[in-house]
Amino acid sequence: MLIIEGANLGIDKPTISEAELEDQFVELGGRTPGRLFVTWSGQIIDRTVTLYRAARQCGRTLVIDLYTADVLEAVADGTRLPGPASPNWPLF
Repeated sequence: MLIIEGANLGIDKPTISEAELEDQFVELGGRTPGRLFVTWSGQIIDRTVTLYRAARQCGRTLVIDLYTADVLEAVADGTRLPGPASPNWPLF
């Protein structure tokens, strides 16, 4: 399954919270056999965290691209988020 995520800034339409989205990803991940591909902007760190948390709850591995890894590495200092090269990077 392929999910293509897109953000809508400045558009007046209904939205859901990251927590609600995480629940939806967990439900989808639990009922979808095989691989589940999601594309999203690596600059949306909240979305990366949401997808990571959902993957953990489903027993899946979140694989990120090099750009997203670079973004996470750049924000690791000064945040509670470990960078991908950090020994604290949570693994399954």
